[in-house]
Formats: sequence, structure tokens, C-alpha cells
Amino acid sequence: MVPRTVLIIVGLGILTTVTGCAVAPSPSPSALTPPRVYTHDATSQGQSYRGGSHYEKKMDEEEREYRSKRSAQEREQELKYQQWEQEREHERDPRWER
Repeated sequence: MVPRTVLIIVGLGILTTVTGCAVAPSPSPSALTPPRVYTHDATSQGQSYRGGSHYEKKMDEEEREYRSKRSAQEREQELKYQQWEQEREHERDPRWER
């Protein structure tokens, strides 16, 4: 009788470890609560975010410089591409034969 009971208990223990046989646990209370939204440290110190630190201002300025340089490069590249397309059209168009 004891070996049969032990066998049943061990068998049930093994079956509960298999994902297909185990019952899904109920969600924990923390899983049901919405996530916390953390604000910027500067806002908690009475400063507005736009006021920011020296580092943030420096990074904003570097980003603006990068974006302006990049847009100038893209405009230049687009102009070269358009010129290249026009040259190809002239080459293909029989009216422009030399």
C-alpha cells in the first residue's frame, strides 16, 4: 500500500512539472497593476525639463548641428542624383543623340 501511494505522489509530481499537464498559476497582483511612470529627475527638483542640465543642452546643440549637416548632405546627394537621372534620360532619348 505504501509503495503504491508513493508511486502515485511521485507520478503526480512529475506530471505537474510538465508544462502541458500543469495548471497555469493565477496572475500575481503585481502583474495586474499598471506600470509606474517615472518622471525626469529635473522635474522633481523644481526645474522644467527644457531647462535641463548643461549636458542636455550640449547634446541638443550637437544633435541640431548633426541634423543640419546631414540635411545639407542629403540635399546635395539628391541634387547629384537628379542630375544623373537627367543625363541618363538624355542618353536614352533619341532626340539628344550626338
